Amino acid sequence: MPNLKENHILSVHNALRKCYTLNSLNWMVVESPIKTLKYYESVMKLLVKLKKLESLRDYFIMTKGIPFCDMIDSNFLHQPQKLPHMKSVEYVYLVSKEWSEIGENGDIGIELFSRYMECHTNLESFKGKFIRSRFLYQDIMALLQSFGSLPHFKHLDLEVLNCQIGDTELVAFVYGLSKIPQLKSVSFKVIQNSPLSMDYIEKFIEKVSSMENLEKFDFYFRKQTFFKRDLPRIENKFKQFKDVQCSCSPQSIYLYKHKTPNSSC
Repeated sequence: MPNLKENHILSVHNALRKCYTLNSLNWMVVESPIKTLKYYESVMKLLVKLKKLESLRDYFIMTKGIPFCDMIDSNFLHQPQKLPHMKSVEYVYLVSKEWSEIGENGDIGIELFSRYMECHTNLESFKGKFIRSRFLYQDIMALLQSFGSLPHFKHLDLEVLNCQIGDTELVAFVYGLSKIPQLKSVSFKVIQNSPLSMDYIEKFIEKVSSMENLEKFDFYFRKQTFFKRDLPRIENKFKQFKDVQCSCSPQSIYLYKHKTPNSSC
């Protein structure tokens, strides 16, 4: 749905509330308007109404300006409604022309988003893609903490593309993972111009590979800067960790662990 004003989107929400048997919803708004409190309240009413909805794909594409919505004092944060029927959520947030802020005084408001995720009390998987959105370490911590409170949560897939993730955020990510003991698989892709420190990536993999609950993980970091002659040494370095496989190129590193068929559950 391109170029819709907020009142038009709310009209679509009203119509969708009548689709009582809807099992999955793919929601995409291109050139989205600034989201207000009325919009978020309408979304929650819709999701509460659709009792059979188990899968949601929400694409939010902002192409003009930097949106801002201060939600800290809204009732939604203090008295969120539960959405126990939701099993899978996929969320894509894209600002195609300008930078935006995820955290405090930013367009999404990480506290709002984290509280929203906690509403999905039976959520099993989350897939998120964030493009041109600055993540701070406290934002990552708050997001992963919300997943830690969900007893059935097992699968996490995050892509952060051109988001200026640094070594501190990498530390926050692995610490946040340690607070989700029910997690079974995690995928994390980082593509950006500034490379992450190899020392921090090595410590990151060391910690993650020791998490007994994880049956599968995939980590991809690009753009790195490696010399071709160093690639075999780098791959061997990571293969010393338990069940870790490594594949390198001069500009990227891919690290993964897949549960073998003979492994116990």
